[in-house]
Amino acid sequence: MRSSVSRRDLRSESNTQDAREARLDLATTYAKVIAMTPCKECKGTGAAPCPKCHGRGVIFGTLGGSTPCKHCTGHGKIRCNVCAGKGKF
Repeated sequence: MRSSVSRRDLRSESNTQDAREARLDLATTYAKVIAMTPCKECKGTGAAPCPKCHGRGVIFGTLGGSTPCKHCTGHGKIRCNVCAGKGKF
């Protein structure tokens, strides 16, 4: 008795399955690459220069004195607002 499914149908079905798997692999790879893209704002560090002290960590007074910056607690850097401090997307 002969099968009702031809060899061409089997090859076509196999090719379709292979194409689906290839698209899934490509999408997964693309998602991983996107997830590992460094933030352009902080260059992947997760920290940005403090806008109040311009990354110095201190605020200079009018009489020549300096005090630690209260915005960044004297570190000169704050969490990057673009990537939320993660350094990558």
